Amino acid sequence: MNIFRNFIIMKTISFFLVFWIVQSLFNLQALAQENLVPNPSFEDTLGCPDSEDQIHYAEGWIKYSLSTSTPDYYNACANPAFYGVPNCGGGYQQSKSGNAHAAVATFAGPISDYREHIGIQLTSTLVIGHKYFVSFYTVMAEAFGFGTPSNNIGVRLSTVPYSGNNPVPIDNFAHVHSSTIINDTINWIRVSGSIIADSAYKYVIVGNFFDDANTDTLTYDSLSNQSYYYIDDICVSTDSLCNVSTTIYDKRAHNKFHVFPNPVDDHLTIQAINPLQISRSINAKIFDKSGRVLFQEDLSHDQLTFNLSSINPGFYILRIQGEGPGLLYTCKIVKL
Repeated sequence: MNIFRNFIIMKTISFFLVFWIVQSLFNLQALAQENLVPNPSFEDTLGCPDSEDQIHYAEGWIKYSLSTSTPDYYNACANPAFYGVPNCGGGYQQSKSGNAHAAVATFAGPISDYREHIGIQLTSTLVIGHKYFVSFYTVMAEAFGFGTPSNNIGVRLSTVPYSGNNPVPIDNFAHVHSSTIINDTINWIRVSGSIIADSAYKYVIVGNFFDDANTDTLTYDSLSNQSYYYIDDICVSTDSLCNVSTTIYDKRAHNKFHVFPNPVDDHLTIQAINPLQISRSINAKIFDKSGRVLFQEDLSHDQLTFNLSSINPGFYILRIQGEGPGLLYTCKIVKL
């Protein structure tokens, strides 16, 4: 009887041990495949674009170049269709995946070193010494005036965020970029590479970080003097396949804050649901539709109130950012 009982116990232990090993391997594989770029194909939207310079309508993404630059957002929901998909401002183009994509200028003949960059905070900080794979897809626009192919479109990682008032530097450095000129206006081209993280990078930026002297172009005619590229499916991962479909968009911050009332007449309140979990400084910003910062303040306690009585009725964007994962929150605010 004891022999039989011991046999059953050992068999049970073996079963749970095998189960634990398989589950652990599954969890490690899932973690390895995670894309650290939230909203990598621009599908999560705060609104349908109806003009240029509206990349901030794609949840989490903002302009990281000069305030005078105009990176664009295209979505099939757009009206007019000029900012839609596939009828884009730069010509007819389906998205690489889904129904949306972004676009940036990488060269503008008449304006020296004119660049457009877009960026977003990663869902978790890169670990120093670890290897990461970086990729994105791009295709050249073909519309009138945009027919100058260029090289150097790429990705740069950063430990700090940038903005229109503090643009990313044009200093001839990118972590991953295309050294060859891309002139395909039909097929999406994958640009990829790998890095060993030498810093605790928190942000990913897309565009051309090289100046005119270090950027090669092709001139087809005198009327086409700008380089303009669509961007889709951006990925930073420990998985070499960098599959965008495995993206885990971290929305835990939505369970950490109450934002009320919304719609709002005058006073908008941001309240931490559990102040004990908010142990670090958190910055809250309110943007208008053009991406201009109207209000900004640190949420150092459990509650913060903005007085919106001075702004016109319409919709605005609230963004809350902090140090750790789960502290990236974006939502639409309706001002009555």
